[in-house]
Amino acid sequence: YHLGLKQDVFTKFGLPYKPLDKTSIAIEICNWGQLTKTDKGFVNYVGGIVPDDQVVEYSTPFKGYKYFHKYTDAQVESVGQLVQYWCERYGIPKTYNADMWDLNKNALAGVPGIYTHVSYRSDKADCHPQNNFIETLKSI
Repeated sequence: YHLGLKQDVFTKFGLPYKPLDKTSIAIEICNWGQLTKTDKGFVNYVGGIVPDDQVVEYSTPFKGYKYFHKYTDAQVESVGQLVQYWCERYGIPKTYNADMWDLNKNALAGVPGIYTHVSYRSDKADCHPQNNFIETLKSI
């Protein structure tokens, strides 16, 4: 139940419910996600402080947030290698879809491809569109 999908998200797109958790592969990237800038610094959702050098700032807010915990180069590289392996192993199309950062009808319809949690749920902000992460996904 890694996607946590409910009928209402399918209804929004006029699609029948599909148990996509059973036909998809999930990668969990350890990361604090969205951050709030305060006088104490960048604060995560449980009140912890994230060092300034670990923050990425978006000029246009993503999912209502301007600041996110930056993925490390090692995380980006590792996820890229894993996605490439799984695409080759299971015949998943490697085409980068720029609309994967929004609720996505193709993802919900079960169209094979590379998606993120935000492709399936409007209440999620993982993964966020960090530039080097996007470039890695495009290079697969």
